[in-house]
Amino acid sequence: MSLANRTLLYCYISMSTVVFGARVSDVTLPGGTKAYLVAPDGSGKVAAALYVHWYEPESPTSNRGQFLAEAVELADRGMLSLLVETPWSAPDWFPKRDVARDLENSQTIVENLRRALDYLAKQPRVDPNRVAYVGHDFGAMYGALLAASDPRVKIFAFQAGTSSFSNWFLYNQQKLSPEGKQSVISRLAPLDPVVHLANVKVPTLLQFGTKDPHVPKEKAD
Repeated sequence: MSLANRTLLYCYISMSTVVFGARVSDVTLPGGTKAYLVAPDGSGKVAAALYVHWYEPESPTSNRGQFLAEAVELADRGMLSLLVETPWSAPDWFPKRDVARDLENSQTIVENLRRALDYLAKQPRVDPNRVAYVGHDFGAMYGALLAASDPRVKIFAFQAGTSSFSNWFLYNQQKLSPEGKQSVISRLAPLDPVVHLANVKVPTLLQFGTKDPHVPKEKAD
């Protein structure tokens, strides 16, 4: 898909449910989560993917639309996709979140991702043996927790995740004492993606940028 067509896609989605041959539906999952469901033409069983976006408040793709162009392209190859909204879809989510509840809220996010998988799995055309998960940034990190505990996904692709949630959640807690920072690290340690990745039993692709200031090479390694 050309860059011009990708740009058009973001404008066109609000005007029609058929985009470049794919049917794009604006859906609400049980529990209230908004999502795009992108379905290919035809009938019969198809592969499926759950997409979970990144957090970059200055970017227009820091929401369920991040992978929309890719999902439309893959629909042409017979894949059905679900692209979900997350708490970090809101640009001011990070500074306004309750830092005292980072652990509990993270556990809730993983449960919501399981519900998204429930919704995806219930689509009548989905082949349960060909379900993928694609996550970027927070989408990758929460996906790692899901990957270790949910056997329904058969392959994962994670982009630019980091090894511990404390790497991100300490960004706006710089005034904490060394003891306070260590307390945050210890509290969030049970969620460390790098720990959960060791328990994943299916093929997993980890992707990193070569010039990412937030996930430099030593953290990627």
